[in-house]
Amino acid sequence: MTLPLKFLGKIDQTHAKQKRGFVMRLRWAVTVLAGVALVLSVTNGVFGRLNTKLMATVTGQQHFLSDTATIRRIDEALIRSLADGAAKGDTKLKDVLAASGIRVVGASGDSATGASETGGSNVRPGK
Repeated sequence: MTLPLKFLGKIDQTHAKQKRGFVMRLRWAVTVLAGVALVLSVTNGVFGRLNTKLMATVTGQQHFLSDTATIRRIDEALIRSLADGAAKGDTKLKDVLAASGIRVVGASGDSATGASETGGSNVRPGK
């Protein structure tokens, strides 16, 4: 059984139309996927930069916190030495400490009774 040539031409035309439609849908799909990949790449770059900035901020805060403990110890040692000087009778130094809100306890003129005899501090916060 043979098919007429006219019928075979229609089959080829239908097949060609289907093939062109598939190729067009495939091109659109590839274009959309490329756009999605581009958007994701840009988003990744933005988040990477934000992450770097955030890490720098956190690192700075960590350094500040670790330095604060060291500075606090130095500050306390400085105040204690100033208070010891004030306890030995330096009235000007005692006035400066009092103006800063630091009062010297146990200062009886020429000896610092608070820190030297008990091993504790002779510095008390003001008020």
